[in-house]
Amino acid sequence: MVAKGLLRPQFEPAKRTSTPDLSYRPEIDGLRAVAVVVVMLFHAKLRFFGGYVGVDVFFVISGYLITSLIWKDIQNDHFSLARFWERRARRILPVLVIVVLTTLVAGWFLLLPRDYLDLGGSIVAQSLMVSNVYFWRESGYFAAPAEVKPLLHFWSLAVEEQFYVLLPLLAIVLRHWKMSSRLFLFSILGLVSFALSIYAVKYDRDSAFYLLPSRGWELLLGCGLASLPAMQGVPKTTCELLSAAGLCAILAAVSLYNRDTHFPGAAALLPCGGTALFIWSNGQTSTLAGRLLSWRPVVFIGVISYSLYLWHWPVLVFTQYWAMKTWHWEYRCALLAACLPLAVMSWWLIETPIRKRRLLTRPRSVFASSALALTSLLIVGTVIDRTAGANTRFTRQILDYADGSLDIGYRRDSPVDRDGNCRFDAIGNPDAAVKCLIWGDSHAKATVAAIENLSEKCGGRCIVAAHDATYPLLNCISTNYVSLKDRSVAFNRSVVDFVRERRVKNVLLVAAWEEFPRNVLADDGTDGVALQAQFRRQLSETVVALQQAGAKVWIMQQVPDQVVDVPKALARAMIFGYDPKSVGVPLLEHWKRGIPERAVIEEMADHGAVVLEPCKFLADKAGLCRAELNGRALYSDHYHLSTYGARRLMPLFRPIFCN
Repeated sequence: MVAKGLLRPQFEPAKRTSTPDLSYRPEIDGLRAVAVVVVMLFHAKLRFFGGYVGVDVFFVISGYLITSLIWKDIQNDHFSLARFWERRARRILPVLVIVVLTTLVAGWFLLLPRDYLDLGGSIVAQSLMVSNVYFWRESGYFAAPAEVKPLLHFWSLAVEEQFYVLLPLLAIVLRHWKMSSRLFLFSILGLVSFALSIYAVKYDRDSAFYLLPSRGWELLLGCGLASLPAMQGVPKTTCELLSAAGLCAILAAVSLYNRDTHFPGAAALLPCGGTALFIWSNGQTSTLAGRLLSWRPVVFIGVISYSLYLWHWPVLVFTQYWAMKTWHWEYRCALLAACLPLAVMSWWLIETPIRKRRLLTRPRSVFASSALALTSLLIVGTVIDRTAGANTRFTRQILDYADGSLDIGYRRDSPVDRDGNCRFDAIGNPDAAVKCLIWGDSHAKATVAAIENLSEKCGGRCIVAAHDATYPLLNCISTNYVSLKDRSVAFNRSVVDFVRERRVKNVLLVAAWEEFPRNVLADDGTDGVALQAQFRRQLSETVVALQQAGAKVWIMQQVPDQVVDVPKALARAMIFGYDPKSVGVPLLEHWKRGIPERAVIEEMADHGAVVLEPCKFLADKAGLCRAELNGRALYSDHYHLSTYGARRLMPLFRPIFCN
């Protein structure tokens, strides 16, 4: 991710010229420092919710510095593909290989088979420079969380590596073009990429985030900046204002953006445009903001930013992997501080000697070493894949518990057309009469396993209307990023219409009710009282509408949230020698956690709905909501039932099929 410009061993500002060249500019290293620090704070969950824009800052810096380097080589008639890629290999690969090898060793002792298997896959992908594609394909609601992927941050390296393959080839085509013509072409390509980014953010957020076509405009912005003609006579006041505005734009994005921001798309203009303004204005003259970022300690963080970026995420992942909780902020700060000596050592002992040609002095040795290292990593990653994550490291019982994360029966969202109308799925005997319709979010999908078994045993058929993070409530707009958002209103209305038209006799509502205050668009306010009133109103309207459509309404209370990742917690219990049966959340704690939502659902019994309580089939006599039974995980994560766990609820749903 980090820009790969040449660095001086000293950190004194060099004299600037009016044209974009490779005179050392300490303020750009200072900008790197800002970028890497906000990324690290974001990853450590230290309240910098928009810190992910630091990656975009790096993209613009990289595009600028690499293009400046290429144009200078072309101008001096020194440019060659081999020379360009040799420099990239010297800069990128040495520390990357060391970090990957360290991660492999640590993962052998710490990662469960599925997570080690994912690590092997990410290593194979990085060896082929497509880790961004790998993580894009592995993304999704039921994918393993980011916190168990030690090399997830390599996606940005892959974006840059792919760009470094294409840019020099384009430079060969453009080498005889006028600078203004180059700028025009970069502008056209950037606008196309920007349009793709806006489109992808709306329809496929993961591809917009991970893939080069929707990220390329950020790098091309830097390319265009390096292709600008020299600007003479720009007033110093103007440069001061633009420099300050650029830095403020970056910090504004860090402060104002969060995980719900539609990003990259148009939102990325703020940090990327701010970066471009800062670089351009400080290329004309020395500004106050530029001098601020040229402070030696800040510059040094920028100098080691590449190593710092590579090390910090594996450190965070491995130290929290078995803790299964978010550490207190002081501990997270200490972890980030511990990354500094790692970064300094790898910069001093690995980066600098190889980049300065004190090691691997000849191009041939660089290419041979790179090929050997990447091939070795490719082989290791493939072996991990073929051995199912080296699962022989653990006993059969540990593996059975860990495999609970894969015990997910019904995964697919109900199809939705452009207008938001649901396209229903049917389970059970296709020739049997429809006994019920199950309607809800991912918790409803997790419950389908029990309904499917009952359908087979009792001869009925069930219709499924379920979409991740989308509440089965009329006039409710779910705001979670994987939900239907604005289309959720039309989706839910189409479900009620279906019940009326098909005369469905029973409708079962299942959802993560306790998450309602955090995942919906509030009507009248965001305080607890207003949201509880909204929940009561929307649930009541839904129950009445279904009853008027001729259906009997059944509502299942939320299953206990175990807080920890259950398959991992059970495996951990076996590894460290304590009783897996002790893993679970006390029933009283579960009830206290969802008091407002539970009370509203209980009120629906007065409206004729049947309220179902799953806890009596999941809690033991001591009042512990169990996480395991008979050596199997009852959950696939912290609060979605596994297929095995869902089947424990078959007696709960039997009255629906037998009434």
